[in-house]
Amino acid sequence: MYKEVLSEINLEKLDNINLDELEEKEIKDLYYTLDEFNEYIYQFVINYYKYIYKSKDYGTDMNLSMLEAHIITDISDNPGITANILAKKWDKTPAFISQRLTKLEKNNLIYRELNEENRKFYNLYLTKEGKDFDLRHKKYDIKSIIKTNKELIKKFSIEEIINMRFMLKEYSDIIMSEKE
Repeated sequence: MYKEVLSEINLEKLDNINLDELEEKEIKDLYYTLDEFNEYIYQFVINYYKYIYKSKDYGTDMNLSMLEAHIITDISDNPGITANILAKKWDKTPAFISQRLTKLEKNNLIYRELNEENRKFYNLYLTKEGKDFDLRHKKYDIKSIIKTNKELIKKFSIEEIINMRFMLKEYSDIIMSEKE
């Protein structure tokens, strides 16, 4: 399917099309061709979104999402980080991050200390349990990344895998630069 769709698309020719001059059928045909061409990207985004929020135990008795585990890692790697910095990094609202932090605090993984320089903010730190979790999470991710790449290398060269990552970064930059 993918190669057939790709062979139908001439991006240079498409760049010069005036959509206002096309008939309805031509617009629909072009739309469905390009939509089919992007189907793998749509599916990847949907699946990865589900993956980020799916709870895992990371070898512990508690279930945390990938995002929550990475928030713990962010705190581990940047002791004293604030919720606002985490919200910016993860492109989430402060309220969303605050909910995650409350969950992590209730699970005795983090604690907050009032920032003496700016009493509007709290600095975040890991408890001993949080440090233990962070180490288990990092081991889990190492194994997961190795496993994923071993599967990819069965079908793609290392150069293709590296290029895919560069393409994903560029794709992300293009998406983020679009005006809303």
